Amino acid sequence: MRDTIRRLELYSFYDHTGLERHLESMAAKGWMVEKTEPLWRYRRCEPRQVQFTVTFYPRASMFDPEPTEGELDFQAFCRETGWKLACSSAQLQVFYNEDLNAVPIDTDPMTEVETLHRTAKRAYFPSLFVLLAVCLLQFYMLISDLITRPLYRLSSSLWTCSTALYILVTVLVMAELVGYFSWRRRALKAARRGEFLATKGHRRLQIVVLVLACAAVLFLLVSLALEANSVILASFVLMALCMAGVAALTWGIRALFRRLKAPRNLNRVLTFGIPFLVGTFGTCFLIFLFVSGVSNGQIPLGKDAGTETYQFGGISWKLYHDELPLVLKDLTDADTEDYIRERDGDESVFLGDFEYEQYPRWDAPDRSELPRLEYEIVSVKLPFFYDFCVNAKLREYKAGDWEWVPADPAPWGADRAWVLTDAQTGERWDQYLLCGEDRIVDIALTWTPDEGQRRTVGEKLL
Repeated sequence: MRDTIRRLELYSFYDHTGLERHLESMAAKGWMVEKTEPLWRYRRCEPRQVQFTVTFYPRASMFDPEPTEGELDFQAFCRETGWKLACSSAQLQVFYNEDLNAVPIDTDPMTEVETLHRTAKRAYFPSLFVLLAVCLLQFYMLISDLITRPLYRLSSSLWTCSTALYILVTVLVMAELVGYFSWRRRALKAARRGEFLATKGHRRLQIVVLVLACAAVLFLLVSLALEANSVILASFVLMALCMAGVAALTWGIRALFRRLKAPRNLNRVLTFGIPFLVGTFGTCFLIFLFVSGVSNGQIPLGKDAGTETYQFGGISWKLYHDELPLVLKDLTDADTEDYIRERDGDESVFLGDFEYEQYPRWDAPDRSELPRLEYEIVSVKLPFFYDFCVNAKLREYKAGDWEWVPADPAPWGADRAWVLTDAQTGERWDQYLLCGEDRIVDIALTWTPDEGQRRTVGEKLL
């Protein structure tokens, strides 16, 4: 039977009321808290009813080598009034009292509110505002990219999961800030009446955010594994391990220099400086190894793994033989035995966006006169996204010299159809945009298809 347990306690930074009730419940079950970092640690004890008080000492710091004189005086005062120190971590002080009717440590509600506010300004607000700024900056970059390349981004599992994580973090940070200032406004009114106001945090929201964040990361890992995208999967796992390593190094350095009794400011500089240098050097080193491996062919990217090559013009070209839903043999009698068949794209919970090409090798005789086939298939998984995707495709050429002009969809068996047209001369190109039930096809040919070929395209792709 274990004598200690460790738990991840999810409470708002200001929710001392919720934390006190939780610690009292744990003590009643026979677990007394004794440490709060990096996880809350509890030691087995006789089940008992005790009263807990979570208070704050703003002038303390996580970088102090030992409690300051003022902190020791505060703890001595509490001890004299019957409150025993269970544990402390920087500004956070946890006391308990076996007398359930003991006089509280904080007897002035206004002092309690202001003490908590000074602590928040020193220990919590800086990190929350920095985190919020980072999330908003990422949102700006993600939304800008979504506006310019909507289908490419919405079909990316990495993009969708990253966006979901930033949304979750932003919601949580905003809930913490709004919740705190809302509580502070009401607590000040109550303090002027001489009353204490209990705190109410967002523990359930924190649990939901944690579960959803873990689900998003797990979904991304599974998606990358199913796509056999080993390079991105390995990069993602390596990045996560590096971040965890830097976090562990930061905590370990701070704990080490506290044991060595290093001054507060020196500990702060070393705690942030050493992991920053190690993380920067390690990242640069890994990038160098990755780029070198790719350049030397030791690290193949995605589908390039094991792909044959041929030489032309002093350049090594890939010989792709991917499976395509529509090939030139379905449309023409051309000899395409030595043609390259290439498939590329991505898929997310919103849609799949894949591009297919069949083209002759660069060293093929009369290459420019040989037929080739290019098409893109957008598979829309959520019906309400369909019109958005169609409009995104229609906008692709609006800024150029071409535009999509409505065409007869019947020969293709499509619901709607457009043909790419020169906006200046009205000349039509052999590139068509076709809409099916849940698919959008953008196909480009090197010849004008007849009615039978159009029917075959619709049957194969729509």
